[in-house]
Amino acid sequence: RPDLPITGPGEGGRLAEKGATLSQYVVQSMILKKPDKYESNPREAILRHAKEAAENPFWVDVAYQKTQPKKIFQQPQEEKGEDDDDHPLYKKHKMG
Repeated sequence: RPDLPITGPGEGGRLAEKGATLSQYVVQSMILKKPDKYESNPREAILRHAKEAAENPFWVDVAYQKTQPKKIFQQPQEEKGEDDDDHPLYKKHKMG
C-alpha cells in the first residue's frame, strides 16, 4: 500500500509542502528563491547579445564570407490588392 499524503508539517524525511522528499523540497525552494531576471523581458534577453554578435560574428557570418561576400536579403513585398488572395488559382472562380 502506498504512503498516504501528509497533511501536517511532515515526518520521516517527507514534507507536505513542496515535494515528497527532503531533496525535492530543497530543490524546489531554491528555484523559487531565485527568480530568473531574463524571463521578465525576452527582448532584453535577446538584446544582451546583440552588441557581441555584431562585433564578433562567429556562427553565421563566417560561413558566408567566401560564398556570399555581399549580403543579400529578401526584398520587402508590396501590399496585396483585393484580388490577390492566398488561395490557389485552381480554387478561384473562372470567368468566361
